Amino acid sequence: MDIHIDLAQTRGILLINQAGIAPDLWNDIKKYGLEDVMDLVFIAIVFSHHDYIAAFKKGISEKCVIKRAVVIFGKAYTNFTHIIEQFGFAIDHTSEYIHSISLEFSINFISLN
Repeated sequence: MDIHIDLAQTRGILLINQAGIAPDLWNDIKKYGLEDVMDLVFIAIVFSHHDYIAAFKKGISEKCVIKRAVVIFGKAYTNFTHIIEQFGFAIDHTSEYIHSISLEFSINFISLN
């Protein structure tokens, strides 16, 4: 999987310190496999900004469709939908980033059994 995200954003989202070291939590998560790591990174991105949280919440309540200019606007919408696509959660994206994106969230997150 080839995800492109700004290094400064990555450090902030994953709580990586100035020395480039991530919290031990991420080492524990790696034990569960790449898919679980990517799912949690996606969640970390969503919860990194109040607009993403609001758009995600509204989208889930609207049959998993996030619409442009309902909660999130312009470049923020484009960036968010691009992240959704990169992480593999997009199932339909209308009119080349113009109107809405449909999501698939039947994913399984880490099982702590």
